[in-house]
Amino acid sequence: MNTTKLIKPWMQGVGIGVVAALVAGVLFSVGWLDWLERPLWDWRARQQADKGAATESVCTIMIDQTSLDAAKDVEKGFGLGWPWPRQVYAYIVDFCRRAEAKAVIFDILYTEHSTEGVADDEALGEAIARGVPFVIALPVGVGTEQPWPETAAYRLP
Repeated sequence: MNTTKLIKPWMQGVGIGVVAALVAGVLFSVGWLDWLERPLWDWRARQQADKGAATESVCTIMIDQTSLDAAKDVEKGFGLGWPWPRQVYAYIVDFCRRAEAKAVIFDILYTEHSTEGVADDEALGEAIARGVPFVIALPVGVGTEQPWPETAAYRLP
């Protein structure tokens, strides 16, 4: 039996696979496959989600780019600019507390300093401390893992 005949097709298959993976990686990294990835992501999420009846016990308050664009007139009326003062988010937390929310989750990174100073940050902290279980997004260090700061308070359920 000639081993070169067996190795050659195997090496061709590996070569084709590597080239295809590189081409797909390049196309994905420049965004040319986004049109395909978005519907496939939705499909995968639907397939893997637990099936269950819809519930009215979950409420989402969206602060996305669309709502930010729509809020431009509101911002002008209240004299607000971006970034919003933390007090705005404190009002949202207090609203959710009064509505007897079981938890409040903010998927917002506060990357800019508060335009209103430290007292503004403290107002948000005080609203959080008033009792609604609260989760906030934290940035992940690039290439490093940083422990939770000892000076930052946290609560476990």
